[in-house]
Amino acid sequence: MIKHLNRPALVKVLKIAAGSCLAISAAQFFNVQYSASAGIITLLSIQDTKKATFKIAAKRALALILAIAIAVLSFSLFGYTPYAFGIYLFLFAGACTAAGLQDGIPMCSVLVTHFLIEKSVSPYWIINEVLLMVIGAGIGIALNLYMPRFTKQIRAAQSKIEWEIRLILKGLATFLADVGGDFLLSYDFAAIDAKVEEAIKQSIQDNDNMLFYDLRYFITYMEMRKNQIAVLRQMLEQAEYMQSRPVQSGQAAALIDEILMTLRESNNARGLLARLEDTRHHFRNGALPETRQEFEDRAILYGILNSLEQFLKFKENFAANLTAEERKTFWSD
Repeated sequence: MIKHLNRPALVKVLKIAAGSCLAISAAQFFNVQYSASAGIITLLSIQDTKKATFKIAAKRALALILAIAIAVLSFSLFGYTPYAFGIYLFLFAGACTAAGLQDGIPMCSVLVTHFLIEKSVSPYWIINEVLLMVIGAGIGIALNLYMPRFTKQIRAAQSKIEWEIRLILKGLATFLADVGGDFLLSYDFAAIDAKVEEAIKQSIQDNDNMLFYDLRYFITYMEMRKNQIAVLRQMLEQAEYMQSRPVQSGQAAALIDEILMTLRESNNARGLLARLEDTRHHFRNGALPETRQEFEDRAILYGILNSLEQFLKFKENFAANLTAEERKTFWSD
Protein backbone atom coordinates (compact mmCIF):
# COMPACT_ATOMS: atom_id res chain seq x y z
CA MET A 1 0.00 0.00 0.00
CA ILE A 2 2.78 2.44 0.95
CA LYS A 3 4.53 1.97 -2.39
CA HIS A 4 1.48 3.37 -4.19
CA LEU A 5 1.73 6.71 -2.33
CA ASN A 6 3.62 9.59 -3.93
CA ARG A 7 6.16 11.47 -1.80
CA PRO A 8 3.85 14.32 -0.59
CA ALA A 9 1.12 11.82 0.34
CA LEU A 10 3.61 9.59 2.19
CA VAL A 11 5.01 12.58 4.09
CA LYS A 12 1.49 13.61 5.11
CA VAL A 13 0.65 10.09 6.34
CA LEU A 14 3.85 9.99 8.40
CA LYS A 15 3.09 13.42 9.87
CA ILE A 16 -0.41 12.32 10.86
CA ALA A 17 0.80 9.14 12.55
CA ALA A 18 3.85 10.62 14.30
CA GLY A 19 2.15 13.93 15.14
CA SER A 20 -0.91 12.32 16.71
CA CYS A 21 1.26 10.07 18.88
CA LEU A 22 3.40 13.04 19.90
CA ALA A 23 0.36 15.17 20.74
CA ILE A 24 -1.17 12.47 22.95
CA SER A 25 2.16 11.93 24.70
CA ALA A 26 2.61 15.67 25.25
CA ALA A 27 -0.92 16.01 26.67
CA GLN A 28 -0.28 13.11 29.04
CA PHE A 29 3.05 14.57 30.10
CA PHE A 30 1.33 17.83 31.10
CA ASN A 31 -1.52 15.93 32.79
CA VAL A 32 -4.13 17.26 30.38
CA GLN A 33 -7.32 15.23 30.56
CA TYR A 34 -8.78 13.48 27.50
CA SER A 35 -5.33 13.43 25.93
CA ALA A 36 -6.49 11.37 22.93
CA SER A 37 -8.37 14.44 21.72
CA ALA A 38 -5.06 16.24 21.23
CA GLY A 39 -4.03 13.50 18.78
CA ILE A 40 -7.26 13.89 16.82
CA ILE A 41 -6.77 17.67 16.69
CA THR A 42 -3.27 17.15 15.30
CA LEU A 43 -4.64 14.75 12.69
CA LEU A 44 -7.22 17.30 11.59
CA SER A 45 -4.71 20.16 11.65
CA ILE A 46 -2.30 18.66 9.12
CA GLN A 47 -3.37 20.07 5.76
CA ASP A 48 -1.88 19.82 2.28
CA THR A 49 -0.20 23.25 2.42
CA LYS A 50 1.29 25.59 5.03
CA LYS A 51 -1.15 28.41 4.29
CA ALA A 52 -4.12 26.05 4.63
CA THR A 53 -2.73 24.78 7.95
CA PHE A 54 -2.38 28.27 9.45
CA LYS A 55 -5.73 29.38 8.06
CA ILE A 56 -7.67 26.45 9.47
CA ALA A 57 -5.85 26.67 12.83
CA ALA A 58 -6.84 30.34 13.17
CA LYS A 59 -10.46 29.56 12.32
CA ARG A 60 -10.59 26.74 14.85
CA ALA A 61 -9.07 28.91 17.56
CA LEU A 62 -11.79 31.50 17.02
CA ALA A 63 -14.41 28.75 16.90
CA LEU A 64 -13.16 27.37 20.24
CA ILE A 65 -13.59 30.74 21.95
CA LEU A 66 -17.12 30.90 20.58
CA ALA A 67 -17.83 27.28 21.57
CA ILE A 68 -16.69 27.77 25.16
CA ALA A 69 -18.78 30.92 25.55
CA ILE A 70 -21.94 29.27 24.19
CA ALA A 71 -21.32 26.05 26.14
CA VAL A 72 -20.91 27.91 29.43
CA LEU A 73 -24.15 29.77 28.80
CA SER A 74 -26.08 26.68 27.68
CA PHE A 75 -24.95 24.32 30.46
CA SER A 76 -25.31 27.01 33.12
CA LEU A 77 -28.91 27.71 32.12
CA PHE A 78 -30.16 24.22 31.19
CA GLY A 79 -27.90 21.88 33.14
CA TYR A 80 -25.64 19.13 31.86
CA THR A 81 -28.24 17.35 29.78
CA PRO A 82 -28.50 16.22 26.17
CA TYR A 83 -31.02 19.02 25.65
CA ALA A 84 -28.51 21.62 26.76
CA PHE A 85 -25.95 20.14 24.39
CA GLY A 86 -28.53 20.27 21.60
CA ILE A 87 -29.15 23.97 22.32
CA TYR A 88 -25.40 24.54 22.32
CA LEU A 89 -25.05 22.81 18.93
CA PHE A 90 -27.90 24.80 17.44
CA LEU A 91 -26.45 28.13 18.56
CA PHE A 92 -22.79 27.21 17.87
CA ALA A 93 -23.34 25.67 14.45
CA GLY A 94 -25.47 28.62 13.41
CA ALA A 95 -22.91 31.16 14.62
CA CYS A 96 -20.02 29.31 12.93
CA THR A 97 -21.91 29.04 9.65
CA ALA A 98 -22.68 32.73 9.70
CA ALA A 99 -19.06 33.62 10.52
CA GLY A 100 -17.47 31.19 8.06
CA LEU A 101 -15.98 29.03 10.82
CA GLN A 102 -17.59 25.72 9.81
CA ASP A 103 -14.26 23.88 10.03
CA GLY A 104 -14.32 24.32 13.80
CA ILE A 105 -17.77 22.83 14.43
CA PRO A 106 -16.85 19.10 14.79
CA MET A 107 -13.56 19.56 16.63
CA CYS A 108 -14.80 22.15 19.11
CA SER A 109 -18.00 20.22 19.77
CA VAL A 110 -15.97 17.14 20.69
CA LEU A 111 -14.10 19.27 23.23
CA VAL A 112 -17.37 20.65 24.59
CA THR A 113 -18.60 17.10 25.26
CA HIS A 114 -15.95 16.97 27.99
CA PHE A 115 -17.91 19.66 29.86
CA LEU A 116 -21.00 17.49 29.51
CA ILE A 117 -19.22 14.35 30.74
CA GLU A 118 -17.56 16.12 33.67
CA LYS A 119 -20.70 18.19 34.40
CA SER A 120 -18.56 21.26 34.86
CA VAL A 121 -17.55 24.42 33.02
CA SER A 122 -15.11 25.47 35.71
CA PRO A 123 -11.90 27.34 34.79
CA TYR A 124 -10.00 24.06 35.21
CA TRP A 125 -11.94 22.34 32.43
CA ILE A 126 -11.94 25.41 30.20
CA ILE A 127 -8.13 25.57 30.48
CA ASN A 128 -7.98 21.82 29.84
CA GLU A 129 -9.82 22.19 26.51
CA VAL A 130 -7.71 25.16 25.49
CA LEU A 131 -4.55 23.16 26.22
CA LEU A 132 -5.82 20.25 24.10
CA MET A 133 -6.30 22.67 21.20
CA VAL A 134 -2.94 24.37 21.74
CA ILE A 135 -1.02 21.08 21.91
CA GLY A 136 -2.85 19.39 19.05
CA ALA A 137 -2.90 22.34 16.64
CA GLY A 138 0.58 23.46 17.69
CA ILE A 139 2.17 20.13 16.85
CA GLY A 140 0.23 20.00 13.56
CA ILE A 141 1.51 23.45 12.61
CA ALA A 142 5.08 22.60 13.65
CA LEU A 143 5.11 19.44 11.53
CA ASN A 144 3.65 21.24 8.54
CA LEU A 145 6.47 23.77 8.54
CA TYR A 146 8.20 21.16 6.39
CA MET A 147 6.53 20.56 3.05
CA PRO A 148 7.89 18.75 -0.01
CA ARG A 149 8.51 21.16 -2.88
CA PHE A 150 7.38 20.66 -6.48
CA THR A 151 9.89 23.01 -8.13
CA LYS A 152 11.81 20.24 -9.90
CA GLN A 153 8.61 18.63 -11.16
CA ILE A 154 7.26 21.99 -12.32
CA ARG A 155 10.48 22.82 -14.18
CA ALA A 156 10.46 19.36 -15.78
CA ALA A 157 6.84 19.82 -16.84
CA GLN A 158 7.71 23.27 -18.16
CA SER A 159 10.40 21.81 -20.44
CA LYS A 160 8.07 19.05 -21.61
CA ILE A 161 5.24 21.47 -22.38
CA GLU A 162 7.53 23.79 -24.32
CA TRP A 163 8.88 20.80 -26.27
CA GLU A 164 5.36 19.69 -27.15
CA ILE A 165 4.43 23.20 -28.27
CA ARG A 166 7.45 23.15 -30.58
CA LEU A 167 6.26 19.83 -32.01
CA ILE A 168 2.81 21.27 -32.69
CA LEU A 169 4.25 24.37 -34.35
CA LYS A 170 6.68 22.28 -36.38
CA GLY A 171 3.82 20.10 -37.61
CA LEU A 172 1.81 23.16 -38.59
CA ALA A 173 4.79 24.73 -40.38
CA THR A 174 5.44 21.49 -42.28
CA PHE A 175 1.77 21.28 -43.23
CA LEU A 176 1.72 24.84 -44.58
CA ALA A 177 4.96 24.35 -46.52
CA ASP A 178 3.76 21.05 -48.03
CA VAL A 179 2.76 22.19 -51.52
CA GLY A 180 1.83 18.65 -52.54
CA GLY A 181 -0.65 18.35 -49.67
CA ASP A 182 0.70 14.95 -48.58
CA PHE A 183 1.48 15.86 -44.95
CA LEU A 184 -1.26 14.83 -42.51
CA LEU A 185 -1.83 17.35 -39.74
CA SER A 186 -2.74 15.72 -36.43
CA TYR A 187 -1.95 16.00 -32.74
CA ASP A 188 -3.47 14.43 -29.63
CA PHE A 189 -3.95 17.30 -27.20
CA ALA A 190 -5.18 15.12 -24.31
CA ALA A 191 -1.70 14.34 -22.95
CA ILE A 192 -0.41 17.90 -22.98
CA ASP A 193 -3.68 19.20 -21.49
CA ALA A 194 -3.29 16.74 -18.60
CA LYS A 195 0.36 17.74 -18.15
CA VAL A 196 -0.55 21.44 -17.96
CA GLU A 197 -3.39 20.84 -15.47
CA GLU A 198 -1.08 18.80 -13.22
CA ALA A 199 1.59 21.51 -13.42
CA ILE A 200 -0.97 24.18 -12.50
CA LYS A 201 -2.07 22.10 -9.50
CA GLN A 202 1.52 21.64 -8.35
CA SER A 203 2.25 25.35 -8.88
CA ILE A 204 -0.72 26.36 -6.73
CA GLN A 205 0.32 23.92 -3.99
CA ASP A 206 3.92 25.12 -4.09
CA ASN A 207 2.79 28.74 -3.79
CA ASP A 208 0.54 27.89 -0.83
CA ASN A 209 3.55 26.38 0.93
CA MET A 210 5.46 29.68 0.79
CA LEU A 211 4.56 31.85 3.78
CA PHE A 212 6.83 34.82 3.10
CA TYR A 213 7.48 34.52 -0.64
CA ASP A 214 5.23 34.69 -3.69
CA LEU A 215 5.51 31.87 -6.22
CA ARG A 216 2.55 32.84 -8.41
CA TYR A 217 5.00 33.10 -11.32
CA PHE A 218 4.65 29.40 -12.13
CA ILE A 219 0.85 29.57 -11.86
CA THR A 220 0.60 32.46 -14.34
CA TYR A 221 3.21 30.83 -16.58
CA MET A 222 1.27 27.56 -16.80
CA GLU A 223 -2.00 29.43 -17.34
CA MET A 224 -0.33 31.30 -20.21
CA ARG A 225 0.82 28.04 -21.81
CA LYS A 226 -2.66 26.58 -21.30
CA ASN A 227 -4.14 29.50 -23.24
CA GLN A 228 -1.53 29.15 -25.96
CA ILE A 229 -2.26 25.45 -26.36
CA ALA A 230 -5.96 26.25 -26.76
CA VAL A 231 -5.02 28.64 -29.58
CA LEU A 232 -2.81 25.98 -31.17
CA ARG A 233 -5.74 23.58 -31.15
CA GLN A 234 -7.82 26.22 -32.91
CA MET A 235 -5.07 26.82 -35.50
CA LEU A 236 -4.85 23.13 -36.37
CA GLU A 237 -8.62 22.96 -36.75
CA GLN A 238 -8.48 25.95 -39.11
CA ALA A 239 -5.66 24.46 -41.16
CA GLU A 240 -7.55 21.20 -41.75
CA TYR A 241 -9.97 23.07 -44.03
CA MET A 242 -7.23 24.13 -46.46
CA GLN A 243 -7.40 22.36 -49.83
CA SER A 244 -4.30 23.93 -51.37
CA ARG A 245 -1.17 25.81 -50.35
CA PRO A 246 -1.13 29.39 -51.65
CA VAL A 247 2.22 31.14 -52.08
CA GLN A 248 1.65 32.91 -48.77
CA SER A 249 1.63 29.54 -46.97
CA GLY A 250 5.40 29.38 -47.30
CA GLN A 251 5.74 32.80 -45.66
CA ALA A 252 3.51 31.70 -42.78
CA ALA A 253 5.50 28.47 -42.42
CA ALA A 254 8.76 30.46 -42.24
CA LEU A 255 7.29 32.67 -39.52
CA ILE A 256 6.16 29.64 -37.51
CA ASP A 257 9.62 28.09 -37.87
CA GLU A 258 11.11 31.29 -36.46
CA ILE A 259 8.67 31.20 -33.54
CA LEU A 260 9.44 27.61 -32.60
CA MET A 261 13.18 28.23 -32.82
CA THR A 262 12.94 31.18 -30.40
CA LEU A 263 10.31 29.64 -28.13
CA ARG A 264 11.65 29.91 -24.59
CA GLU A 265 10.60 31.14 -21.17
CA SER A 266 12.37 34.52 -21.36
CA ASN A 267 11.24 35.56 -24.85
CA ASN A 268 8.74 38.42 -24.50
CA ALA A 269 7.44 37.84 -28.09
CA ARG A 270 7.60 41.52 -29.10
CA GLY A 271 10.09 40.89 -31.88
CA LEU A 272 8.00 38.00 -33.15
CA LEU A 273 4.85 40.13 -33.14
CA ALA A 274 6.68 42.71 -35.26
CA ARG A 275 7.77 39.94 -37.60
CA LEU A 276 4.17 38.71 -37.81
CA GLU A 277 2.97 42.19 -38.74
CA ASP A 278 5.51 42.26 -41.58
CA THR A 279 4.16 38.93 -42.83
CA ARG A 280 0.61 40.24 -42.64
CA HIS A 281 1.72 43.31 -44.64
CA HIS A 282 3.10 41.03 -47.38
CA PHE A 283 -0.18 39.15 -47.42
CA ARG A 284 -2.16 42.34 -47.94
CA ASN A 285 0.10 43.67 -50.68
CA GLY A 286 0.30 40.40 -52.61
CA ALA A 287 -1.53 39.63 -55.84
CA LEU A 288 -5.25 38.96 -55.54
CA PRO A 289 -6.36 35.31 -55.60
CA GLU A 290 -7.12 33.95 -59.05
CA THR A 291 -9.54 31.18 -58.10
CA ARG A 292 -12.26 30.65 -55.54
CA GLN A 293 -10.22 27.86 -53.93
CA GLU A 294 -7.19 30.13 -53.57
CA PHE A 295 -9.43 32.83 -52.09
CA GLU A 296 -10.85 30.43 -49.49
CA ASP A 297 -7.45 28.98 -48.58
CA ARG A 298 -5.91 32.43 -48.24
CA ALA A 299 -8.80 33.45 -45.98
CA ILE A 300 -8.08 30.40 -43.79
CA LEU A 301 -4.39 31.26 -43.82
CA TYR A 302 -5.15 34.81 -42.73
CA GLY A 303 -7.25 33.40 -39.88
CA ILE A 304 -4.32 31.20 -38.84
CA LEU A 305 -2.12 34.29 -38.82
CA ASN A 306 -4.62 36.07 -36.55
CA SER A 307 -4.64 33.07 -34.20
CA LEU A 308 -0.87 33.08 -34.24
CA GLU A 309 -0.95 36.73 -33.16
CA GLN A 310 -3.19 35.75 -30.24
CA PHE A 311 -0.72 32.97 -29.39
CA LEU A 312 2.12 35.51 -29.21
CA LYS A 313 0.02 38.09 -27.37
CA PHE A 314 -0.51 35.67 -24.49
CA LYS A 315 3.28 35.48 -24.06
CA GLU A 316 3.75 39.23 -24.47
CA ASN A 317 1.13 39.96 -21.79
CA PHE A 318 2.67 37.38 -19.46
CA ALA A 319 6.13 38.95 -19.82
CA ALA A 320 4.78 42.50 -19.48
CA ASN A 321 3.08 41.71 -16.16
CA LEU A 322 6.19 40.26 -14.52
CA THR A 323 8.03 42.24 -11.89
CA ALA A 324 11.73 42.96 -12.17
CA GLU A 325 12.31 40.60 -9.24
CA GLU A 326 10.46 37.77 -11.00
CA ARG A 327 12.50 38.25 -14.17
CA LYS A 328 15.70 38.19 -12.15
CA THR A 329 14.66 35.13 -10.17
CA PHE A 330 13.06 32.93 -12.83
CA TRP A 331 14.59 33.97 -16.16
CA SER A 332 18.04 32.57 -16.66
CA ASP A 333 18.65 34.26 -20.01
